[in-house]
Amino acid sequence: MKDIIAVVGEAFVVICGVAVTQFFTGGTVVDTDPAFRTQDDPNEPERKFRYVTSYILALIILVTLALRFLIGSHVQMTQEYGEQIVASSFRRFVTDVCFLMFFGAFIVGVAQAKSVRAFMGWLAIISAAGVVWSFIALLRGASDLNEWWLAVNSGQLVLTAGLSRWCRPLDTAPGLGRKAASWALVIAGVWFMIIFVFDLQKMILKKIIF
Repeated sequence: MKDIIAVVGEAFVVICGVAVTQFFTGGTVVDTDPAFRTQDDPNEPERKFRYVTSYILALIILVTLALRFLIGSHVQMTQEYGEQIVASSFRRFVTDVCFLMFFGAFIVGVAQAKSVRAFMGWLAIISAAGVVWSFIALLRGASDLNEWWLAVNSGQLVLTAGLSRWCRPLDTAPGLGRKAASWALVIAGVWFMIIFVFDLQKMILKKIIF
């Protein structure tokens, strides 16, 4: 069973690798979002402090999200299915694998986003899928990890959906659109960094240490 879980994990790693590759080669969100371009040269991003900071934060969000799903899926599957899958748990295992592949596909969507608004929208979608999976997992039986992930995904859904709506197109609000794009990445970046640490603590240490 450990070999099967390892294969599933390796498949997810490949998908995440594709996402990171797309992030760099397809033009990052800060390269393609008009909010990071100057009026003098609208075809090129403004490569200053705001650009560099936003670039790093977008990459941090993508990588920490992928690592959380990778480590979390391994921990959850190892704990739930142990050494061998029995007939009664086969459907649950298939469901978990399908959700994990959906999460991977959504991460690719995050990496390919061409604007901060779309970037946050994909994060909201993956958070919504996480809420659905958490509810399904809780129906199987309450556990600290499932309850924790439900709370995290719910909070993440509200945050990213709100940030997506806040990032208006430049043609409707030029000044607000530029500031919103930058601050949305700052707020989301801080959230994902903090949750990454807490998530690791919950999975590894079984508790949150402030």
